[in-house]
Amino acid sequence: NKSVTIALKIVTRLRGAGVAPPLRSGLTANGGINFEWRSGNCTERLTVNARGEAELIKFEDSRLVSRSPISLEPAPR
Repeated sequence: NKSVTIALKIVTRLRGAGVAPPLRSGLTANGGINFEWRSGNCTERLTVNARGEAELIKFEDSRLVSRSPISLEPAPR
């Protein structure tokens, strides 16, 4: 499953960068994977869909603040 492969790569990079483990993780209804972190009234959810596409979603007081695609490709120099 492509979502598992991408999720493992992301988790490995986050751990290497010293990011705390997620508060929750689980499967989505369509074969993806969610990771969730919380701090006060802020929630960040990293979702990897079944196609292996990743997105970081941020909420404040349960309101959507931002959605950003996540790429595993190195940034251009």
